[in-house]
Amino acid sequence: MARKSTEERRAEISQALLRAMAEHGYAKATISKIAKEADVTPGLIHYHFDTKQAILLHLLERLAEQQEALIAKHLEGAQAPLDKLDAVVDAFLAVGDDARPEAVASWVTIATEAIRLPEVKEAFEGALGAFGDKFAEVIAEGVEDGDFNTGELSEEACVAAILATIQGYFTLAALERALIPAGSAAPAMQRMVRGLLGV
Repeated sequence: MARKSTEERRAEISQALLRAMAEHGYAKATISKIAKEADVTPGLIHYHFDTKQAILLHLLERLAEQQEALIAKHLEGAQAPLDKLDAVVDAFLAVGDDARPEAVASWVTIATEAIRLPEVKEAFEGALGAFGDKFAEVIAEGVEDGDFNTGELSEEACVAAILATIQGYFTLAALERALIPAGSAAPAMQRMVRGLLGV
């Protein structure tokens, strides 16, 4: 059996943290629990990562890359700004094959840790900034084409409202999924965005 590369092993460990956090939360996701999830020894975890926070930062980087790839996938074939906007919202909130409940819960946990830990905050802000840039790009295109009208709100304010609503959905999904009717998040968000952008 071929030996796993360092990056493969690091990816497995960060994925194990994701599963451990889903069950225990970040504070109680000990190195031992992460090792058990990854089916490796705690010593191997320490070989690849100096601290649990380093695993969390690696997980955040991977989650952000996966989300960017999902956005690109959903944008394939979208032409008009409104279609692109719907596609990006779908990339975050749609159900089906792309749904990732553990990842959604992890975003909420990471946001909580970002309040306490400066390095996590910086990385989390970077990920949110990249997502915001994608929404800003689509909104600017729609405004330029005359499809969108932000009224008295700046485009930046619209982006902030969209990101805040997505994060709110993530929090509800992590804490009390039953409050969100099945399959309603993306369509409801798309209707709200239409009102925000005067469509």
